[in-house]
Amino acid sequence: MAAIHELSMITPLPELELFAVPPTQTSIEKDLCTEHRPIATIDSRSSIEFLIHSAADEYINLRETSLYLKMKITISKNDKTLLKSEDWSGVKPVKNFMHSLFQQVSILATLKSILRAQHMRIEPFSTRFFGASKEAKESFLSAVELDEISRNTFRESSAVKEFDLMGRLHLDLTFQDRALIGGSTIRLKLIPNDPKFFLNVNYGLSVDISFIE
Repeated sequence: MAAIHELSMITPLPELELFAVPPTQTSIEKDLCTEHRPIATIDSRSSIEFLIHSAADEYINLRETSLYLKMKITISKNDKTLLKSEDWSGVKPVKNFMHSLFQQVSILATLKSILRAQHMRIEPFSTRFFGASKEAKESFLSAVELDEISRNTFRESSAVKEFDLMGRLHLDLTFQDRALIGGSTIRLKLIPNDPKFFLNVNYGLSVDISFIE
């Protein structure tokens, strides 16, 4: 069997090395988990941007990144009458809610675009629906959903509901086993969708969406 490249080394498959002593990696000294906040005040009607800086001896592993969102939904009646608790049944979130929030996600490394993903809802939904196990859907993958607004909130009043979401962005770079080289500045830009895309609202109701953090 020929090598795929003249500089490629020959290596056995790990599943065939039944009696060999596994190798020890010495490339990584330690892992650091850092928190990055948006560079400007967030607004549901404008793009959200993050800047991630790294030292020359550090690598950025996008596969281990997660996005946390805290949001607020405010509803009102068009006829200005008093709201009732059952009015919230007229506000239905779509499936795969967190990924449906954004119409485009861009990643720039040192001011050069390396990824621009659109149609954020379609691919994550199909991957999750067909590829994830039942246990995964009922555990960590449920953090990106908002199946029932009243059930997922931790603060509520007659007109306001707050909730939080957390999950990994469904991008090619977050699913590959490769790190981004250190010493570069990564800019992550998320462009929100119109609320009509991710919320089904009954006639007679108006909805206002706010990103809290």
